[in-house]
Amino acid sequence: PSGTVRVDSFAGLLPYHLIDGDSVLYLTVHSNNKVSPYKTDGKIGGKTYLDVSNPTSWSWFPKTSIPFDTKRFFIGSEVAHGSELWVTDSSHIGSHLLVDLNPGSESSKIESFTVSDRVFYFFTTFDNATKLWKSDGTVAGTQTLHSFYDLKVDDISFYSEPVVNKGNLYFTVYNQNGLELWISDGTFSGTRPIISPNQMTPNAYARRICSTSGGGDLY
Repeated sequence: PSGTVRVDSFAGLLPYHLIDGDSVLYLTVHSNNKVSPYKTDGKIGGKTYLDVSNPTSWSWFPKTSIPFDTKRFFIGSEVAHGSELWVTDSSHIGSHLLVDLNPGSESSKIESFTVSDRVFYFFTTFDNATKLWKSDGTVAGTQTLHSFYDLKVDDISFYSEPVVNKGNLYFTVYNQNGLELWISDGTFSGTRPIISPNQMTPNAYARRICSTSGGGDLY
């Protein structure tokens, strides 16, 4: 008990969605029908409000976010654009929409952020397609690698979270051919199926994929 102290007060409001950001902690606070993002360095009085361009319609979901290239990319939501890809440099006024992947007020339904060496990957689902994207953290560098129109389950993480191994992204998709293992080297032509598990063993399905530490074998 003696080692537990109150770091900051939010005037009786409940902080939630706590996310470890290495040297800082990200969290959200709900007040007046608005969800507000904060960060804290863990010291008394060390909280900082992460302001955004349109706070009246802003909501924040740090539970779906990743650190990349000194910044943090996350799913933010506002009335004008829906839930889309946002970025913050953790400063007071350093949070903004990076790109509206599904233009307009409809959301792009982002999921499965995965960081590689020089880019990060994620999936979206809109316009009757699940799409694989890569991004280097810039608008111009955020590009579609492949669009899936025939998935029986459009939630990529339903069977297995994508993993990076030896610089390549591996993930599974469930389409009319069954459950397939795919690879992407970050290029359009290099995003392709490797083999369907049921081609190796009848009625077999790969439910999880994982990589050994140091980027060794894939299981």
